[in-house]
Amino acid sequence: MTFILQAEKSGIENFDAWYEPWRERMRGNPVMRWIVDSRNRVVKQGDLDAKSVAKASLIAAYWSGDPPEGFNRAAGPGSDEQIEVSVDMPPSASTKEQVQDLRKIPDFFVREGYIELTRRWVDSALPDREVADACAEAFGFMSVMLDDLHQALGIESGTALAHPGGHVVVDDLPNGRLPCMGPMDYAVHRLKLSNGATDVGGTRYAFASSEEDYQRSAKRYGIQVPEPQTWDSVTGLADWCMSNARAILKKDRWHGWYVMLYKGSQLVNIEALEARDRPDKIVMMRELAATIERSGIDGIIEIGDAWFGKIVRDDQGFVIAPALLPDRMESLTVVAEDAYGNYKNLVSPYTRKGQRIEFSDEPIDMSETSFANNLQPIRDAWRRMGFTSTVRQP
Repeated sequence: MTFILQAEKSGIENFDAWYEPWRERMRGNPVMRWIVDSRNRVVKQGDLDAKSVAKASLIAAYWSGDPPEGFNRAAGPGSDEQIEVSVDMPPSASTKEQVQDLRKIPDFFVREGYIELTRRWVDSALPDREVADACAEAFGFMSVMLDDLHQALGIESGTALAHPGGHVVVDDLPNGRLPCMGPMDYAVHRLKLSNGATDVGGTRYAFASSEEDYQRSAKRYGIQVPEPQTWDSVTGLADWCMSNARAILKKDRWHGWYVMLYKGSQLVNIEALEARDRPDKIVMMRELAATIERSGIDGIIEIGDAWFGKIVRDDQGFVIAPALLPDRMESLTVVAEDAYGNYKNLVSPYTRKGQRIEFSDEPIDMSETSFANNLQPIRDAWRRMGFTSTVRQP
């Protein structure tokens, strides 16, 4: 691509002035340097020195590494416990010895976690990046560079994406990557520690509603449809969502788990999520974060029915999920957050009395004191997308 550009530079006005800053950016990008070196190596010497790397991870939280500060504040002193664990065993260890070592894993990981086995291909010259993901980053870099050239020349640009009904032209793509080049999940197997199940991950499905559906819902629940027309952030929709959710729960005595995904002020998608336990939820939120990074989503509203209760720890000092507590309580929750630091968390506790739902009071605004830890993968995705200075710091 760069050879072609330079070969045609005589026909591009002020090419050198435009190209030199991009040349410096390429030199400063490890992946782009690897692309150039790999091209030379393949052309002049032979194939890449690729190797397969396998990794086993024990996952029991929505985040990677140390817990975010917001979680520590919400859970109280002593909450910064390790949420990743490794057990080192020599190859000669017997099955009995391996089982005995695994018994050292805190009960928290058995109760809340799962094992994820992944495999990826890497080049010895770029050992920290998967080959396909590095190539996708290079494609994105070149795509953004060419878009910049088009703008400098006053030429209309865009990317044509095919879909079953034909194609649509998109003005810009996150980091220049095509949708199929999003963050790649190389998991080959997942295993729940609590019961040995391998179907970890729950279910996500998108749905769309027609105007007829909206009118039917408005009549059944007496809710305000459509959404407010003027708002600056998804947080401006939180009260509207909570009002509708309360009306639905009161009528049906049940409410599902939904997310509404926005790009700017445009509603891009609505998804229903179904999970059986915490491992399912962790996997789904990590996969949802990958979707957000791939699609350029910068706002989310999460609506659902949740358990809540006091912070209780087990004998080993780990926090016990409210769903496992005998004195747990139910509540509707609405969390609205965007990549620009705006955040609103509304909680509406309720009790079941026979066939009736009774709310404790008006919704409580927990924005200043709460930490929606399940959204941490999405915050991490926004940082990778370049919102480092604006995304909320929990």
